[in-house]
Amino acid sequence: MARKPKTRTYAQKLAKAPSAAHHLLTPSAYSTSPKGRGPWTVLSTNRVPRVNLRKRVAELPTGNTVGARASRWHEAQHVRWGYRHPNPNTWVKAINRKLARLKTPYTAVTTIDLNAAEDHRVNVLGLQATYAVLGYQAWLARRQDLRDTFLASKVVETIGGFITAGRKDLAAGVAVPALSFYSSAELSDGPNPDANELVELASQKLEGALNDATVEKVARWIASFREPPEAPATSAGGAQPSPTGLKGGWGKMAVYTPAFNEKVIGAEGPKHYATETPTGDAHYTHRWRPWEGSFSVFRALKRKRKAPPFGAVLCDLSGSMHVTEKQIEEILDASPFTTLAVYGGYGARGTLAILARNGQMRRMSRKELYAVGVGSGNIVDGPALEWLNKQPGPRVWVCDGGVTGCNDSSEHADHHEIQTLLAKGRVKQVPSLDEFVDELRRMRR
Repeated sequence: MARKPKTRTYAQKLAKAPSAAHHLLTPSAYSTSPKGRGPWTVLSTNRVPRVNLRKRVAELPTGNTVGARASRWHEAQHVRWGYRHPNPNTWVKAINRKLARLKTPYTAVTTIDLNAAEDHRVNVLGLQATYAVLGYQAWLARRQDLRDTFLASKVVETIGGFITAGRKDLAAGVAVPALSFYSSAELSDGPNPDANELVELASQKLEGALNDATVEKVARWIASFREPPEAPATSAGGAQPSPTGLKGGWGKMAVYTPAFNEKVIGAEGPKHYATETPTGDAHYTHRWRPWEGSFSVFRALKRKRKAPPFGAVLCDLSGSMHVTEKQIEEILDASPFTTLAVYGGYGARGTLAILARNGQMRRMSRKELYAVGVGSGNIVDGPALEWLNKQPGPRVWVCDGGVTGCNDSSEHADHHEIQTLLAKGRVKQVPSLDEFVDELRRMRR
């Protein structure tokens, strides 16, 4: 009997992709897993470096610049110390469920809060391991790379700017990871007394063991600076809600529905239903009991397989995200009747463009999308998610988690409102289209 071939992993499928030079990856955390789950696929990138702990793929910068070395080292620490929580979105939901069971007022934790606390933990653990294994000089070199990449003066300036803008939560999110390679005295010597006080508070919160409980505690502390959403204004006075019902500083969004000029392959009809039994062609003859008035043998055949996944997919088309035409075709090939839309904007306006619906589609180049207002900034994350919640489920939001408001500024984005919209519509957030396409294919089996 022939052996069944093994299914290739996602990392094996990327084997032909451009690989980063192995001698530039320090430490060698990507060679094997801490639990021995096999090698990683390491790719070179000119974008923001990142690692996918679940699919074991790392996108890292090449070269010998200070920033490239610091990025490679930092992402390697995520691989070495963060394998227990491969999905930050799942971890955030677990933390918020714990907070909800307390039945006390709380501000929901976001992935931004959690990532800031986790960045501090992996940096500290990585520096401690470097000192213990490689010695003082190696520890000094690694810490200096981080300091040269994030200068103390720039960190202090950023913290002060966020506090002045009224976003103390984002200021705390900058201070926490910076305290992994700076002392509190080095960051609390600026001209802004509020920023100095915040750094001292962050230093006190970071004291203690570096474990999951500490990360959750620090993430909750960062989120506590973000005010919960206010109740809607009454007729007695006060600020009136925006036309969309959202409170955040989002841009104004327009919905663009082009004239569909192409039929999606595989959308010829509801193939998930079997054809009816031809007249006079009997099936299940053991059920034929005419003396009881039962003629079920002429009944239509039962459904042969479950329906393919319909629903709606919303893709962030900002500069930090990259959606190709091939990826869109793969989504519609896996689920021809899915509603597929992309969004983006610039300044204080944005556009959501519907590219496919009910088995019909319209191919639009990036230039055509720009012409109708789909810019390279997020701008309208909140209104776009509100639109998604009105579509039939299941609902999927393809976004890396970086949201912005007017003028593409994260200061105007209400992250708590984003989490509320995701929970209200039971929206599943995925960081890339590749992961979503793989999941669609599994659902069709």
